[in-house]
Parts: sequence; C-alpha cells; structure tokens
Amino acid sequence: MDSLDFRNVFGKPVQYKELDIHPVKLIEANEFYDYVRCLLIPKNTFKEIEIIKMSYLKFLFYLGLKDGHPYLLESLLKLLTIVFKTENISFKTDEREKITLIIDEKNEINENDFDKIKKIICNQNLITIDDQILDPELEQKIKEAREFLQRKSGKMADLEQQIVAYHCAFKMKYDDIAELTIYQFQKGLSRMDLIKSADALQNAKYSGFVSVGENDKLPTWLTHIEESKDPNSDVLMSKGEFDAMASKNGLVG
Repeated sequence: MDSLDFRNVFGKPVQYKELDIHPVKLIEANEFYDYVRCLLIPKNTFKEIEIIKMSYLKFLFYLGLKDGHPYLLESLLKLLTIVFKTENISFKTDEREKITLIIDEKNEINENDFDKIKKIICNQNLITIDDQILDPELEQKIKEAREFLQRKSGKMADLEQQIVAYHCAFKMKYDDIAELTIYQFQKGLSRMDLIKSADALQNAKYSGFVSVGENDKLPTWLTHIEESKDPNSDVLMSKGEFDAMASKNGLVG
C-alpha cells in the first residue's frame, strides 16, 4: 500500500503543486455526488474527433460556454470549492485558448494538471471513471446486464440507510459519522460486511449447516477485499470464464 492509500485511510489531504486536495466528508456527500457528475461525462464517446482530442478541462468549458450547459461549470466550481476549501477560484484563457484555473489568486492549474487532480479527487472519494470507448450496442448490453444483476441481488441501501447501518454496526454517534470521509465510510462498510459474512459462514460451518472441503478456505475478518479496476467487471466475463461456465452446465460437447 502506498502513501496515497494511507492518506486516504486516515482522511488526510493529498498535496499537488502546493495545493491541498481534501477528501470529502460524509456530511458533504450529497452535494459532492451532485457536483462530481461533471467529472464523469464520457468524453471519448463523442463522435467529433476534435472533442476526443480535448483535455477534460477544455471539454467542460466547451460544453459549458459553447454548447449551452453552463451548469457544468457551476458544478465544477462548487466541486473545487469543496476539495480546495476555498471560494476564491477563477480561470483565464490565453491566445491559444489554453485554460488555466487559478486558486486563491496564486496557484495555477493548467489542463494537464487538471487531469491529474481529477484522478486524485476520484481516488480519494472512491469514484470510478470509465474512459473506455465502447460500442453503443455493447454499452446497452452492459446496462441491461447490470440492471438484471441489481434486480436479482436486491436493491442496495441508499446513503441514508447506509449511515443508519453504520451507526448500528459500529455504535458510532451520528455526529462522528458525519466527520468521516466518504473513503473511510465506504471502506468501513465493506469491511464490516465481510466480517459479518465471515462470522455467519464460520458459525454455519461449525454447526454443520455448511459442508466445507479440506481445501476450501472461508473468509475471515482480515481477508483481503479485491477491488476491481474495471468498472464493467461485475457484468462482463472473459471467453475463458464463459467456456468454463458453458462446459459446467453441459452447453458444449
């Protein structure tokens, strides 16, 4: 685990070129989730080659100033106000139409800087960015598969219900939960979910309700939680996985 991960766990800001980028606390989560949508627009799915070539910052300004979506720039400024802890944010353009953000009248963020800051913000707050260029038909199939899996597994508790569950599971005061970062909160939920599942399986094993082979390992409270790097990994399978599934179910000779 690197220092960036440790800072996320401890809720510390990440410094980039003398700027502190602060993780978002749970008390600000609703506003953050609303504003962060401006970072999640799939730029590479646009058909115009000049748009695909743009930096993400220029892309947002293009949509906001030239394409009739000024709310995107409003969301961007409000998002940056949260993560930089300042309302003193402006921008300038040069003769080549290069865009620079100015924080507190002294710190400048160019278009390349912004791409890196965007990744830091998303990593700090467990936001998945999908920059893949997918065929529209495949995207629709992925959407349908995800909706099917959600119906099959049951609807996930919303943020308010997750906060209540956290309070019940950890016996934490709501005021203390509000001061957790989104990262700390979500990681805590994942770990507690694993702990409760592991306890249930271990109890079922020793009570004889579950048969476990000699080589089968049940999860423990410290089992590593795999984190997917592919935003579509929950609905896609490799050809090898498909062939194995087909063979298991007698679909191939």
